[in-house]
Amino acid sequence: MIVIDSDVLLLVLDPDAAVPPVPMARERVNYLLQSLSESRTQVLVPAPVLAEILVKAGAATQDYLAVLRGNPNIRIAPFDERAAVECAVLIKAELQERRTTRGMKQSRDKVKFDQQIVAISRSTGAEYLLSNDSELRASAEKAGLLAKGLKDLEVPTEARQATLELKPDEIDKN
Repeated sequence: MIVIDSDVLLLVLDPDAAVPPVPMARERVNYLLQSLSESRTQVLVPAPVLAEILVKAGAATQDYLAVLRGNPNIRIAPFDERAAVECAVLIKAELQERRTTRGMKQSRDKVKFDQQIVAISRSTGAEYLLSNDSELRASAEKAGLLAKGLKDLEVPTEARQATLELKPDEIDKN
C-alpha cells in the first residue's frame, strides 16, 4: 500500500496538468500505477489530498471522482479517529521543534495539512509516501515512513528509448 499526494494525483487525473520538473514524470507515475495494479497493491489518496485537488478541479470535479471510483486499486483514505490521534502527536512534536529551532519555512497551516497526510499514511500502514514536495517527504521520514519523490521512480524501458526522426532532405543519398 502506498500513499500519493496532490502533485502525483494530478498527473493521474489530468493529462493536461503541469508536469513537475522531473524528467519523464508522467511516464514514471503511469508505470508505477501499472506495476501496482498488476501486483494488486492499493494506492491510497488521503482525503485532504483529494480536497486539495477538488478545490481547483472546477468542471472536472465529477470526471476526477469517476476516475478514482472506477479504479479498484485506488482508495480514498479518510481522516478518521485513528489518523486524528496520530496527527495530534505529530503536530505536537512539530510545534515543539519549532519552539526550539525557530525559523521554520513552513506555515502552521501547511504543517497541519502535511501532518494530516502523514498521519493517514501511518494509521493505514502504508509502505511509503510518494510526493514531489520535499517538506512533506521530510515530515513523513521524521515520522518513520519511507518517502519517495518522482525522481526516485523507475522510468519505463519504452520511455527511455530515444526516437530518431530523419527528414527526407537530411538523409545522405550517397
